[in-house]
Formats: sequence, structure tokens, C-alpha cells
Amino acid sequence: ALAVGSVLAGVISLIWASANYPVFDPWKLFLFTLKFSLPALAIFLYFAVTTLAGNSKSHRDILVVGFMALSGFILLGCGIAGLYNGMGDASAPTGHTALIVDKQIHTSKNSKTYKLIVRSWRPERALEDLPTQSGIYYQVVPGKSQALVYTRYGKLGFEWRVSYRLQN
Repeated sequence: ALAVGSVLAGVISLIWASANYPVFDPWKLFLFTLKFSLPALAIFLYFAVTTLAGNSKSHRDILVVGFMALSGFILLGCGIAGLYNGMGDASAPTGHTALIVDKQIHTSKNSKTYKLIVRSWRPERALEDLPTQSGIYYQVVPGKSQALVYTRYGKLGFEWRVSYRLQN
């Protein structure tokens, strides 16, 4: 039950964090959370194995619980870290003017996703992606339009996007 709960809580917290406190470096946040998620997973698996061992289905049960817990603890670690990074952030929003260099549409079977590619204000990055809506997407002229992007530092040091608006 704890493994299933960790998967559900992980999915919910990750969606909530991504929607409300989108970090610019999700991969770095993921790697950061592994140093907490994996030890917690190891402790959980130790207790799960000692609890489940000793019956004829124990190997199968341990594998099922192990794979569910692996997914759940990783998702939950990322979700909780993303929420803490955003919710615990007391820094003031900082505005960055960024030139829009490209725009892209990603089409799937049932939807379209629009994004703007802007020149980054961060020295370690060349470009940043900004999700947008169709109305804004069609107003933009790459190479001429600019966006004012508001970010916050993040409690854990992972900069996240508060909002943005076009500047003309």
C-alpha cells in the first residue's frame, strides 16, 4: 500500500510543482533529489523484504513492491523538491529581458503545444523554452519580439519561472 501511495503522491506532487513552480533545469533538480530518494528507497526496500519474505509468493511480491516503490520514491522526491523549491522561496521576482529567437508548435494526436525559444539570461545556458498559448504565439516575430521573463531564485537554488509577458 505504501508503494502505491508513493506513486500516487509522487504523480500529484510532480504535476502540482511543474504547473505552479516550473524550474528551468528539471534534469538538475531530478539528479539533486536522487541523493534523498534512493536512500529512502533502500530503507523502505529493506523493511519490505523483511516483511514479505517467507511465503511462496514472496519473490514476486518483492519485485512488484520494489518496482512500484522505485517509481514512487523517485516521482515523490522530484515533486516534493519542486514544491519546496517554489513554496519556500522568499526571494523577490527578478525580470529578465530575452530576445525571442524561434517559436515552435508540437502537435500530438489530440492537441497542439506552443512554445517560444528565447535567448537565455543565464551564462551557462544559450536558450530557454517558454510555453505559451496560440494567441501569443501568432503575435511573436522571431528575432524582433522580446519577452520580459520574471523568475525567482528558488529555496533550493533552482531558478523557476513566475511569469512572462511580451514586450514590443
